[in-house]
Amino acid sequence: MKVLNLGCGIKPMKNAVNVDIDKSKNPDIVWDLNKTPYPFDDGEFDEVHASGIIEHLEEQVPFITECHRILKPKGHLYLAFPNFFHWVTRINVLRGTLQETHCKTHQRLLSYNAMKDLVIMAGFKIVGENGGDTQFPMTITKKLFPNVFHSTVEWKLRRRE
Repeated sequence: MKVLNLGCGIKPMKNAVNVDIDKSKNPDIVWDLNKTPYPFDDGEFDEVHASGIIEHLEEQVPFITECHRILKPKGHLYLAFPNFFHWVTRINVLRGTLQETHCKTHQRLLSYNAMKDLVIMAGFKIVGENGGDTQFPMTITKKLFPNVFHSTVEWKLRRRE
C-alpha cells in the first residue's frame, strides 16, 4: 500500500511519502501545496493523509482536486481541519478577539458544511467521521447541535470512481 502524508511538519509518518514546504522538517519531498499539479502520477496512492493543512492553503479547491487525482479509485483521503463554527470560535468573533486566538497562518476559515460541499463536489464520499476534540461521538452531537461542539473535524473520505 502506498501512502502520502501532505504537510507532514514535525509528524512524519513511517512507511509513507512525507511532503512539506519546510525543508528543515526533513520531508521526503519539499513542495509548496499551493502549487499544482503535485509531483505525483494519477492514481499513485492508496491513501493520502492531510491533517491540519488545508486551512493554511491559499485555495482549497485545487488541493482537494489534486488529492482526488493522485488517489487510486476507491482510495482514501484522511482529512482533518478546524471547524470555524465551533462554539469557542463563535464567542471569540462576538468578543472581537478572533485574531488573538486564531492561528496567524490560517488562510481560510472553514465550516463543516462548506468543507462537506467541497469534498463531495470533488468526487469524494464521507465514509468515516470524528470530532477530534471530544469524548462524544460525532454523530450524537452533530444531530443535536450541528457545527458547534467540535473544534476539529476528522474525515475518512473515499474517492468515487
